[in-house]
Amino acid sequence: TVQNPASPGTLNKTTVPMDDNSTITLTITPVEPTYTHKAVWTLGTQSIAQDIPAENTTTLTVPREWNEQVPNAVSATASVTLETYKDGVKIGEKVYPFTVTVPDDVVPTIGSFADTLVSNGVPASITKYVQNYSKVNLDITGAQGALGSTITNYAITGGGFNATTASTTFGPLPNAGNIVFAAAVTDTRGRQASTSLTIVVQPYSKPSLLDASIFRSDINGTAQDDGNFSRHKATAVFSSIDGQNTIVLEGRVYPKGGTPGAYTAMSSAIPAVLGGGLLMAYQTYIGEILITDA
Repeated sequence: TVQNPASPGTLNKTTVPMDDNSTITLTITPVEPTYTHKAVWTLGTQSIAQDIPAENTTTLTVPREWNEQVPNAVSATASVTLETYKDGVKIGEKVYPFTVTVPDDVVPTIGSFADTLVSNGVPASITKYVQNYSKVNLDITGAQGALGSTITNYAITGGGFNATTASTTFGPLPNAGNIVFAAAVTDTRGRQASTSLTIVVQPYSKPSLLDASIFRSDINGTAQDDGNFSRHKATAVFSSIDGQNTIVLEGRVYPKGGTPGAYTAMSSAIPAVLGGGLLMAYQTYIGEILITDA
């Protein structure tokens, strides 16, 4: 009968996290009292050697840096090799595997997530997001893996849009109000980090005219069938865009079939008497009111 001269050992646990705090203990039963022992704890390219003290036990506090040996998973198989020495000469060894796990707090970081207004034809004087016009550029910058992992996937969603890149442009934005965009990154361990931001989209619709009216009048704006003036009045209706939008209200009158002249400025809801008294009683005229916003 051939016996392995190496002393046997036992581990007090089969699984331990790599968190700089958790421990695992190896207990040795020496084959001979004079034998000495050494433990070599190994994961990947990392190893820690320990001489076994007289009480025949040794304990490893599992280093956090060992997580770098497991960049693509949340657990791995490590081992401890128990070496036996007689008179300083190694006479055998035994290997005991155990499982190491990546702690729950080892997760990627998302860095920063920011939005930038894309005007998409809206004047530069309007710095707000405008419904059905503005676009938004969204950027994830500085995302990093943790202790050896790397970022493999990006996701940006919100407002009915989605993208799988670190930078994207959504729009035109169809809905007004608070729009929440979420960003997430996934690393090679399958772990995620996420954040979000909110933009405010101002409601917008084309300007319009309320209670618009145009008729012949006298110089005071009083209706007159054969009047030599044209009385224009309308209330301007437009989207404020948080006070940044403006309108121009104008009116003009010209002979039907003739060349239109220049517009004259008007004020909302205030009558304007146009034509300069030159309208002829038996001539047909075209009257117009125009509203234009920024």
